[in-house]
Amino acid sequence: MTVGRASAPGLEARRALVLHDWPVVIDLITLTLNHGVFAVRAASSLAEAEAILAEWGPQLSVVDMDHADSTTLTGYRAFERGTVTDEKRPPWPPAVGWR
Repeated sequence: MTVGRASAPGLEARRALVLHDWPVVIDLITLTLNHGVFAVRAASSLAEAEAILAEWGPQLSVVDMDHADSTTLTGYRAFERGTVTDEKRPPWPPAVGWR
């Protein structure tokens, strides 16, 4: 997990979560967001990201949709397990904010 600090003086930092499985991409996105008003926490797994979401409540999430856990994020693993019915199956491509 990486924690950055916002560098804009006089502004309250916004919280951002980055979920990606490549450390170099996490570093690049974190560096980019730290140039603005974002404090960044990063996760390389869905379990880490869920813990950060619960504990920290980020206002922005940057998610790798090709991540190994991305089908969990879109609900398709739940559908394959039979815990989500056809009526609740997300559209393809996945809509942002589907629950």
